[in-house]
Amino acid sequence: MKKSICIAVTLLFAAPVYAAGLPTYNPEEIADQQLATLDADHSNTIDGAEFERASITHFNKIDSDGNGLLSGDEMYNFRYADRPDMLNSSTKSHLIENMMKRWDTNKDMQVDLDEKLKFRRAEFRFIDRDENEIITREELVAHWQRKKVEMESSRKDSQSK
Repeated sequence: MKKSICIAVTLLFAAPVYAAGLPTYNPEEIADQQLATLDADHSNTIDGAEFERASITHFNKIDSDGNGLLSGDEMYNFRYADRPDMLNSSTKSHLIENMMKRWDTNKDMQVDLDEKLKFRRAEFRFIDRDENEIITREELVAHWQRKKVEMESSRKDSQSK
């Protein structure tokens, strides 16, 4: 179960990055995978508690040394270990810098659980479009459709440069 939660949460963070190298990117499949994994009470929705539990599990999985803090290397290794195209040092440095800009709100070059949860709670609210504190399959699909559009736009922008 913990492995499934980690996979679903990893998809939530990494799907747009991985999608760039994949032949297909199906928002409905991603939403279904997340719902199947994160919906602990089998209500066909994800509530805030389920989302937060998955976030904590994901944080602990990334925290390979168990010190309660995520370093740039830990985040990079967790996300890109199986991506040989991401292993050169300049790419690694750039990716770590981008992750820290996104997650490290107090700028100490580490991400603690509070920083991660603050971001994840905001993400939950963003996905929960009707603001009823429950994420439905439809909201997940819409979220991944927006991500797909962002990814395609970003790819077009980078190809035109």
